[in-house]
Amino acid sequence: MFILDIKTSYSQYRLAGTRLCAMNGRELKNEGFADSFTDQDQRTAENWALGLGKEDYAVLICADAKNTRGKILPLETLLLPLNHHGVRGQRALGITVPLEDAFWVGSIGLVKQTIRSVRMLRPWEN
Repeated sequence: MFILDIKTSYSQYRLAGTRLCAMNGRELKNEGFADSFTDQDQRTAENWALGLGKEDYAVLICADAKNTRGKILPLETLLLPLNHHGVRGQRALGITVPLEDAFWVGSIGLVKQTIRSVRMLRPWEN
């Protein structure tokens, strides 16, 4: 799990859980959210994170993450908007989960993610 600080033009990890940091092989605090994505997907990831405060939706990002040895791990990241001191759009709660069991997760860090799909979720609407 993690919490993002959402600024005007970028988002960064405010807090990142131990398992997420272990999965990435580094401390994520103060790192940009989109930095873990490939160059071509960074703008997409950033735009969805920044949009959480402007609209009433959640975001599900499905990606393939590559580790330092070239192994691929499918991931899902769910981003949910938070109200911070009554103000919307400054923080987001997120969770990233691997979709497969891989013995190396936590011992070999992930390098970059490639987005497979992004979905806007509005479960409260029909």
